[in-house]
Amino acid sequence: MTKRVILVFIISYSTLHHSAFGRQIPEQDLHILTLLSKRQAFLSWQEEWQQHIPGLKLTEFQFEREWQIKREHPRRIDSLRFHPLMIFSPDGKRALNGWAGAEIYKREGQYRLGFDDSGHMRLYDFAVDTSYQVLFTGSYYPWIRGVAWLDDELFVGVGEIHDLKGPQDKIAPAVLIFDLEAMTIRFFSGEYIYAMEYHKKRRRPTLILTEVYLAFDF
Repeated sequence: MTKRVILVFIISYSTLHHSAFGRQIPEQDLHILTLLSKRQAFLSWQEEWQQHIPGLKLTEFQFEREWQIKREHPRRIDSLRFHPLMIFSPDGKRALNGWAGAEIYKREGQYRLGFDDSGHMRLYDFAVDTSYQVLFTGSYYPWIRGVAWLDDELFVGVGEIHDLKGPQDKIAPAVLIFDLEAMTIRFFSGEYIYAMEYHKKRRRPTLILTEVYLAFDF
């Protein structure tokens, strides 16, 4: 039995460690959050959130939900112009584009990243010559700020999530664990704060972050 099957299907008292919203977090998910914390992965993202949540601890993030990855909007890979923000899996057979809706343009002699308030994460599978959307992203959806492969079937994304309930919008740091073998996404969030306060200090990223070494540490 592989570690990815354990992540999704085996939820027993021996593998449960941390509780959140009435649901336990499997030991392997906690291991991933601990790895991101100890290695200071996506450090600029963590430091930005530490301005709003002093003492931010990824290991204390709460489980929000789990849902299936849908192979939406499939396209032949050879019919596309490759995006320069492709992040390859350790075996080189797959690649991710966390900001597939963004465009690279040249202005004043420099190449810049242009993006709107929505987009999507796209996975390229070279074994079947197909790419497809795995997550819709945007201001009112998970907003991806960083992506890293943990192994050939598992990758993690970090960013933000909005909560539109109540008189004021709220926002929280988020970690998403993508399991390509089980085709699931597990979503964890930190403390929610008022979105207005967050945007006063936000440094909008110009490139999506990645951490190549995590695939060697996992």
